[in-house]
Amino acid sequence: TSIIPLREIPRGITDVAFPMYSRLQTDVKVMRKAFLSVIEFTTSLSLPLAVVIFLFAEDIVTVVLGEKWMPAAPAMRYLALAGFVNGFGNTGGALFNGVGKPWMNMQFSLVRAVTMIALVYPMTLAFGLEGAASTVLIGSIAGFILYLYHSLRILSLSMWAFLKALAPALIATSVIVAASLGVRQQADIRSLQALLGIMALAGLLYLAVYLLTSWRMKSLLFSQFAPRFMGIKG
Repeated sequence: TSIIPLREIPRGITDVAFPMYSRLQTDVKVMRKAFLSVIEFTTSLSLPLAVVIFLFAEDIVTVVLGEKWMPAAPAMRYLALAGFVNGFGNTGGALFNGVGKPWMNMQFSLVRAVTMIALVYPMTLAFGLEGAASTVLIGSIAGFILYLYHSLRILSLSMWAFLKALAPALIATSVIVAASLGVRQQADIRSLQALLGIMALAGLLYLAVYLLTSWRMKSLLFSQFAPRFMGIKG
């Protein structure tokens, strides 16, 4: 259940993005800007959530499910990362449908499924539940490569522009990773309240660093929403 938000966040954004891409498909420049905004927004929400689940998987399992479920913690880590990577596929699905190329979604799903089917037996045999979960991540990465190829080609978009859209979330997430690792070495998380408290502090730190980074880099989302906020405030 902890992985559900990673699936629902991109899905909700996709529902909004599809009609937008449909309207903009004749203007590649505007559509490119809209795509990068969607990517930045999706990553800013789902990446920190995936990383927090990855870092605190053992604590989440212990506190919420009990120590007898501890063997599920490594699998949860793989599934959290796979959920984040799959989010790109969902946003790409809106783009491909919007420009009238829905077959690309089928191609994305096929590559992911074939990769998983080919690996699931040997990986499960060798590594058990952790190996099975890792095949989900590997399949997601294989699909992501195809998604990225089609997206960059359709929008005539450079890899640098794509990575720049991810940069604020990547930088802010790196900060909370460093902070969380330090906290985990000092704190003894034995209650739900302690776990939620640490996650809340990580979320506040992430938000502060993300906003500062977005401002310094003049990211698309910051450029779009900051003037409106200042106008309303004024």
